[in-house]
Amino acid sequence: MRLFRLLRILKALSHPARYSILLRLMVGPKGFSRLAEEVYGEDIDIGRIAGKFVYHLNVLEKARLVERHSGKWRITSLGLRALEIVEKLGRESGDGGNAPTGIV
Repeated sequence: MRLFRLLRILKALSHPARYSILLRLMVGPKGFSRLAEEVYGEDIDIGRIAGKFVYHLNVLEKARLVERHSGKWRITSLGLRALEIVEKLGRESGDGGNAPTGIV
């Protein structure tokens, strides 16, 4: 059971859009539209972007890295810890901690 949970977290961190969502939520909670526009750099009214974005948020939510609160999305303590670990791995792997910055 524990391994399954860990694999779910790793899967959630494995996509640039999801990683970008976590980085943007580090500064504070954001509404769906604003967060999507920051991640994709486009107007969220475009249907295909909204659908993809909902999918990515659901993956992060199932992994318990983000949660909805008062109509906005926010990063959880587990999400913050996961980002810290990714940063540490980046430093130890020799890339100077230059993990992806969320450019999708």
